[in-house]
Amino acid sequence: MKRGAIEIQFNWIFVLVAGALILALAVGFVIRWKNVSELKDAEQTISAIQTYVISSSTISGKEINISLNDFIIHNYATEINIKGINQKLFMFFSPTEIKGSEMFIWSKAWSAPFLISNFAYSTTPQTRYFFVFDPLDNQSLNLMEMVNDSFPDNAYIEYINVIDFSSVDSRKEFPTVIAFFEVPMISDFTIKGNVKGVEISFDDNNFSGELKFFDYESRDTPQSSGFLGDEMIIGAVVSGDLEIYEEVMKDAFERMNVMCRILISRVEQIKANSLIASNSDSVLRYDLALSALRGIQSDVNDISVTPSLFLSRKTHLIQVIEDLKFQNKIMNIEKGPTIY
Repeated sequence: MKRGAIEIQFNWIFVLVAGALILALAVGFVIRWKNVSELKDAEQTISAIQTYVISSSTISGKEINISLNDFIIHNYATEINIKGINQKLFMFFSPTEIKGSEMFIWSKAWSAPFLISNFAYSTTPQTRYFFVFDPLDNQSLNLMEMVNDSFPDNAYIEYINVIDFSSVDSRKEFPTVIAFFEVPMISDFTIKGNVKGVEISFDDNNFSGELKFFDYESRDTPQSSGFLGDEMIIGAVVSGDLEIYEEVMKDAFERMNVMCRILISRVEQIKANSLIASNSDSVLRYDLALSALRGIQSDVNDISVTPSLFLSRKTHLIQVIEDLKFQNKIMNIEKGPTIY
C-alpha cells in the first residue's frame, strides 16, 4: 500500500476515535449534569417537605402542593428517601410510596385532652382511596365523612356501600388504600400491587378505638393497633401501613410524655400556691390532677418505646385522661387556675 493511502486511513481512524471520545465526553457531561440537576431538585423537594413539617408541628398550616418532578418518595417509616437522600420527619403520615405529579401536605392539631402537637399528612392525586361504609349505620357514615372532609379536594376517593363491595380497581403502579369504617374488613380476594386495608372501629367513648391493617398482596395476618382521636384515624387511612403508623405513634406519645412533664410542673406550682392560701379543696383537686397526669405519663412513656402496648394500656389511659378532664372542668367552674 502506498504511503499516502496509509496516511489517509490513519487520519480517518484518528478522526473517528477523536469523534467517539468527544461524543462520549459530551454524553457523560449531559448525564452528570442531569444527575446533578435531579439531585438538586430532590434536595429542594426534601427541604420544602421538612420546612412544612417542622413549621406545622406547632402551628396548623394550610394545605400546600409540592411538585414531585417525577420523583418517587419512599416512606420507610423511620425516614423518607428521595434519590438516595434520607430525611427523618416527625409526626408525618404518608403512603409507603409518594408517586405522582405532585404531593399534598396538610396538618391537624392533636389533643388528648391537652394540646400536644400537630400531625402532618401527605398523599398524591394518583394514590387511590376506597372508603367502604354502611349507609344504615350513622357512626359509620359520620366517621367516613370526618375522614373525607379532612382530605384535600383533589384526592382520589371512591365511596362504596359495604353491601356492594367485592373488590376494587387498583392501579398497580400507584398505592391504594381501602378503608373500612365501622364495618368488618373484607379480605377474601387478592389484588396485585401496593394495596393496603385499614379497618377502623370506635370504642363506646367515640374518642379511642382499634385499627386493623392488612396487606392484600402479601396476605399476611391482619395486625392490630389503636388510636386516640380523629387525627390518628386520618393518619392510619392516609398511610394504610402499620409500620409507618406505629413509628408516628412513637413520636406522638413521646411528645405527649414531654407535655405531661410540663403540666406536672405547672400543677405542682399551682398546688403550692393553694397550700399557701390554705385552700384545702383546691389542694385536693390538684392532687387528683397530678395523680391522673402521672398515670398518663406512665402509660405514654411505655407506648412511645413499644407502640404495640397501646391496646393493652388503652383502657387505663382513657380512664386517667377522663379523670384529668373532669378535674380541669371543675377548676374551670370554680374559677381557679386550670390544669391545661
